[in-house]
Amino acid sequence: MLEDTAKVGLESIPAAWTYEANKKEKIFEFIKGRLRLYFFKGHEEQIVVCTSGQLKKTDKANKAVIEEAARYRKEYFEALHKDTLQVMKNET
Repeated sequence: MLEDTAKVGLESIPAAWTYEANKKEKIFEFIKGRLRLYFFKGHEEQIVVCTSGQLKKTDKANKAVIEEAARYRKEYFEALHKDTLQVMKNET
C-alpha cells in the first residue's frame, strides 16, 4: 500500500485506503483491515509524514493518537518555516 502510494501519489490510490481522521487538524489514516497508520501531508502536500500506527479495536478513533499526530504536524510545520527541519536517516 505505501509503496503504491509512493509511486502514484495520494490522489491516485483507491479512496478506501485512506480516511480523514480529523478534518480540523488535517490528520489522515491509511487503512488496511484493522491496521491504521496515521499521517499528515507535508510541504506543498508533496510528501506524507507518518506519525504512528495502531490496531483498531473499536469503531471510535483513538483521540490520543490523533492528538499526537496533530502535535507532530504542528512541530513539523514550525520547523519547516524556521528552516530547522532535519531529516533523520535510519542506517541499519
